[in-house]
Amino acid sequence: MKKIKIKSVLFAGKERDILIADGKILKISKKIKEKSDCEIEGKNLAALPVFFNMHTHLAMTLFRGVGDDSPLKKWLTTKIWPKELLLTPKKIRKGTEIGLKELKKSGCPFFCDMYWWPQETAKLVIKHKMGGVLGVPFVDKVPLIFSKKFALKNFFELKKVVKNYPLIKIAIAPHAIYTVSKNNLVWAKDFAKKNNLYYHIHLAETKEEIKFSKEKYGLTPVKFLDKLKILDEKTILAHCVHLEEEDIEILAKRKSLLVYCPASNMKLGVCDVFPFRKLKEKGALIALGTDGVASNNNLDMLEEMKIGALLQKHHFCRTEEIKAKEIFESATKTPASFLEIKNEIKEGDLANLILVDLTLEEFFGGKDIVSHLVYAANYHCIRYLIFNGEIIYQRN
Repeated sequence: MKKIKIKSVLFAGKERDILIADGKILKISKKIKEKSDCEIEGKNLAALPVFFNMHTHLAMTLFRGVGDDSPLKKWLTTKIWPKELLLTPKKIRKGTEIGLKELKKSGCPFFCDMYWWPQETAKLVIKHKMGGVLGVPFVDKVPLIFSKKFALKNFFELKKVVKNYPLIKIAIAPHAIYTVSKNNLVWAKDFAKKNNLYYHIHLAETKEEIKFSKEKYGLTPVKFLDKLKILDEKTILAHCVHLEEEDIEILAKRKSLLVYCPASNMKLGVCDVFPFRKLKEKGALIALGTDGVASNNNLDMLEEMKIGALLQKHHFCRTEEIKAKEIFESATKTPASFLEIKNEIKEGDLANLILVDLTLEEFFGGKDIVSHLVYAANYHCIRYLIFNGEIIYQRN
């Protein structure tokens, strides 16, 4: 790895030099005289942690704009599932390549994915020197070709691909409680424990799902999974929009990671809003995700932070319902901590950071850079993305 020196960058309100070597931040100081292989002029740039997109379906870049303005059930059954039946590993590679480039442009080197043929995604993640939690999904219902048997085959292939690449973690990913049987939901958790995997599932996204769960199991989706002993500190739950008070208590207690996907939720009209403040006050762990491009329709984490913050303020009629710093932490610090990955700019930690261009008009005015990132900026402000000590994206 090259030794990188970032000169005179704004860090924690002060101009500092940052020296990176062997994948880590070696030194942060006012002036570093030590020579390096690569020097970045940091004047008018700010150093901040990288973003983690904790719920997406990356290769669905292939379906961007497909079925727009359709309700979720119709969108899935008449638009998405029929097209997924035509997918191949080659198409997955094409869609993933597009998605990875899009993630890098918005300062996001790490993502949590749930999509078919994850071993193909893994090969490209390694090529791009990125990281992720790659889910091995399956369903019991339509489309039937993506069964548990299919998932097991993909799991063993994925395991071989990532064997010597520690930046990729694996999850077992049953799609949802309405597409996977009770027995297979439990099987997936047992399989995850046996193989030290994460467990990634959509949960409590729509009113229809709540109705299904109560009619079939006599419980809310959260209480149902809790009864099955699925909820724990290795569980990643996407959406969690329709929650009762007792659900919130359970989720906070189990320390599962809850992924807020505001743009997708609004676009698909899920009829409620993720209760950020209630969950936060109970101590729940909250991350941010874009969901797939087919229901967003992009992977821009800066845009997602703004939408997520404004939706909370608007829906709950309180400007203080969520602060810029809180949504920023949900996109950076919280998911990294959950995954036991260092994502703070500190001496001795892994060198994971973005350099933001402060000369852009979006940063004129107040001095709070995080506030500007959340409410004013978009992916164009990312000048450099450094992950695991390497420059993996640079905008000229």
